[in-house]
Amino acid sequence: MSDQNREEHFDLARFVLGYLAEKGSIVAPAAFGVHEVLLPELLAGRLKIESYLNLRFGAEESRPDEDDSLRLSVNHPLVDRLADELLKAGANSQVFINHLRLDKKGLLEQAEKNIGIANARLSQKKGAMEQQALHHYLRFNFKVTFVSDEKQEFLVSIVMDAQNGYAITDAQHLQRLLSTGTTPGYPHMSVAPPRWLGAGAIDAAQTYQALLERAQKALESQLSPRMIAMQQRIQRFLELDQARIKEYYDALEADLRRRLERAESSESGRGIKGNQEKLAAVQGERTAKLSDIHARYQLRLEIELVNVQRIVQPKVMLPVEIGDRRLTVTRYVVWDPLLHELEALVCDVCGQPGENLHLCTGGHLAHEECLSPQCIDCKREYCQRCAEQVQTCVVCGEPVCRPSLITCPQCKRGTCREHQGLCHAADGQLAVLTPTKTEVVPTTPAVTPSPPTRTVPTPKTGNSVRPAVAPAAKSGRTAKSTTISKKSQPIRPGQRPQKPKTTAKHVQVLISATEPVIVVRAMRTSSRPYATRTIKLQPNGISVHCECEKEKCPANGWIHRPHPTDLVPKQIEQLVGRVQTEYNFPASKVEYYMLYALDRRPLHGFTLPPVWLDEVRLELARQGFDAEK
Repeated sequence: MSDQNREEHFDLARFVLGYLAEKGSIVAPAAFGVHEVLLPELLAGRLKIESYLNLRFGAEESRPDEDDSLRLSVNHPLVDRLADELLKAGANSQVFINHLRLDKKGLLEQAEKNIGIANARLSQKKGAMEQQALHHYLRFNFKVTFVSDEKQEFLVSIVMDAQNGYAITDAQHLQRLLSTGTTPGYPHMSVAPPRWLGAGAIDAAQTYQALLERAQKALESQLSPRMIAMQQRIQRFLELDQARIKEYYDALEADLRRRLERAESSESGRGIKGNQEKLAAVQGERTAKLSDIHARYQLRLEIELVNVQRIVQPKVMLPVEIGDRRLTVTRYVVWDPLLHELEALVCDVCGQPGENLHLCTGGHLAHEECLSPQCIDCKREYCQRCAEQVQTCVVCGEPVCRPSLITCPQCKRGTCREHQGLCHAADGQLAVLTPTKTEVVPTTPAVTPSPPTRTVPTPKTGNSVRPAVAPAAKSGRTAKSTTISKKSQPIRPGQRPQKPKTTAKHVQVLISATEPVIVVRAMRTSSRPYATRTIKLQPNGISVHCECEKEKCPANGWIHRPHPTDLVPKQIEQLVGRVQTEYNFPASKVEYYMLYALDRRPLHGFTLPPVWLDEVRLELARQGFDAEK
């Protein structure tokens, strides 16, 4: 294709002059086919040209007697530099979401109702008010190529929340982000700063680069199932071709070996050397063919960024304080008027949104699975970002945080409070703890006959997702730390419960619809709980974990054997109802909620979701429970 045809297909003059005018240049109307352009000094220096130019567009050559204008074509170096400048831009296009209702009030009350922090309370920041600010989404469009014996190419879009730093995966949210306009509806509104760790200014190059890296990881995670399926398919073709090659060359080798045996058995010995050379050649060719087949069937993923689109949307923000008795941090509660819901808070460790986050002693919010082991002495919780703050006792191996670690002045070893002085008790060496058998307390259901329930105490850790282990088996503690005292036994059916110390204002029962987890919160006020009790189905039984005002909670650290499937709802309801007995509140003050991904819906009574009634999961939990006897 000639240069003239290219310019007819692509308006080069509009491209060049439009870019220069957008960057602040003065472009005069064309006179006799020549455009006078005055560029800003910085732009001229960046493009390596003079500040004043006469530009001519077209295929005809300039004659010596004409003016000294610069003729541009699609292959001119200046056009290449302009294209490079466009590719360096932070976003290739920008669209806006307009016509939203932003008069949202009462964010604090809604946040207290919908956002739960497992070990802290959410309160209003002094003097803070709702404020409106622009938020950004970045749509990264990638060209994805799978290369193996065949080549597949397609486009994939990953939308990143620039303020929160994570990829949007909800299909409904992605669909609503398509309703955009090209003109800003809120031109004078300020821009909200990014809220994820490590972010800079919203338009900074490092912020875009960090979001691009996160988008690539989200893309790889999204492509992983497809890549595994393709790898399995390719493996089947590889095995088939390998079998064909082996069959073909096995036949050739067998024929050559027969010829070689006949030649060796003959008196003349003619053909021995020739057949040996042919056999070696066939073996070498077989190895080369197999190597080529392996290289041809290797699956390779290539990702190329095509362009970026920035989506601008206003939201309503309210700074709040999240704190406990040790520290307080400031976070933003954000109302999304496009989805008509609050945004979930983000974990500072994995960068993903979540419910029932924990406040780390280092000032981070983290998922339960993103926490480090809890200190056995002071019960401080640290996240994995603060993992260096958690050490281990040299005697028992239990986690101890740095403030609680007791360093021996003689041997300089660190121990927990219980084993202070045992770090050099055996002739300067560590003391050896003698494990004792943990006592088992059987209980019998009160209403319906069922298999006996064995309850095993578990050490209180910061991550109740881990399978509970008896202290004696885990760290070899002494009889004092492993024997179940009468005071720490759970309340048995028919037994008089412990006299309650407090009366709860109301109780929230939060039931997860996707995971076998129930959180019961006995509330002192609308935002401050007396106790938070978590009931969870684990591989070794139904665990009960409680954080409350009691120094030693009798309900904490027990594992129950699941009843038969049809009796599990009654069993879980009884475990939930024990909070009612302990905190002395009527059934009319119990609030039941079903938790979805980012939604919480009220219920009229206790309802156990189907995830609890999975017979396979229940049977595995029973087997795991029985295996620890």
